Amino acid sequence: TDTKLNEEYGLDQAFYGEVHQSLGRKWDVRAGLRLSVFQCIGEADVVRYRDPKDNVRPARTDTLHYSSFQTIKTFVNPEPRFSMRYQLNETSSLKASYNRMVQNTHLINSGTTPMPFNTWAPSGYYLKPQLADQYAAGYFKNLKDNMYELSGEVYYKKMTNVTDFADNTHVYFNPDIAVSYRQGNSVAYGVELYAQKKTGAFTGNLSYTWSKATRTIEGVNQGETFFSNHDRRNVVNLTAAYDFSEYWTFGALFTYATGRPITLPIGSYTFDAFNVSQLSSRNDYRLQDFHRLDLSATRTTKKSKNRRWKSQWIFSIYNVYNRKNPFTVIITGKPNADGNGITDKKAELTYLFSFLPQITYVFKF
Repeated sequence: TDTKLNEEYGLDQAFYGEVHQSLGRKWDVRAGLRLSVFQCIGEADVVRYRDPKDNVRPARTDTLHYSSFQTIKTFVNPEPRFSMRYQLNETSSLKASYNRMVQNTHLINSGTTPMPFNTWAPSGYYLKPQLADQYAAGYFKNLKDNMYELSGEVYYKKMTNVTDFADNTHVYFNPDIAVSYRQGNSVAYGVELYAQKKTGAFTGNLSYTWSKATRTIEGVNQGETFFSNHDRRNVVNLTAAYDFSEYWTFGALFTYATGRPITLPIGSYTFDAFNVSQLSSRNDYRLQDFHRLDLSATRTTKKSKNRRWKSQWIFSIYNVYNRKNPFTVIITGKPNADGNGITDKKAELTYLFSFLPQITYVFKF
């Protein structure tokens, strides 16, 4: 059966002003205000339901028609911003900031399907804009005439109206997907450490992040707090570049991250003669850790009197040691004799992009 999903339209507008003030030699202060105005507009048909939260057996009551550019919903949200810096001495400083951010378009992920399913949805009749308040503070230090840069920061982010799919949602080609949206709260916090060498033949940077992100949404995971899809407890990134000569530069990139949370089947039961998978709590398991090493060699031909362009040959290897980083888990099996279920179920990891050599030619004129 052909299923046509509704097209949705929106006008996203913003106005911004900022004040910058230096207070003596040590204090630097910035304060700003961004005004977000979002209008969900037609042409659109908005279906209304007897119970807008019943995603199992949605019962339609009527449909509201909006003509082209007719306003369905308008959302006005102020976004204050504030930051300050205190200069301890010539090479070190303390920084602190507060930011309110508004997101009018929602990226909604279902971690309960065999393949990750993402959908974009604008704020409108059934969805409110997502709001985030972020606080951050850090220490910054430069060494040896700014050759080295060190920093450490902590942050705390509180979000409201984060959006997820309700439990027992059928996400694929669902014309009543609106009743499956659920909105709630999210909290994320962490520590970020950073070191960089900015000058010399050898340059590079090293960063480490420890973080935690959770969500609490009524109708999702039975209302209990669960890990966000973006909860990756430890993340390490290392980049390095070496200018071997005027023409050759060698580079390396290594990245490591704790495996992301995932929801998996833990059993099955029969309902109306159909075999149904019983899922774990939302994001109760994790994929294997992610890590990868990339290498590159770049040969640059510079401009000259007889050459009006600059060219580069880039030889690179993606995933040098062929790490099979998991993308998702797919549940496979065989249809049973009645054709209403799956037997011999197995969990199989899906991988993307293993060892991959590349050659790239770039020219600039």
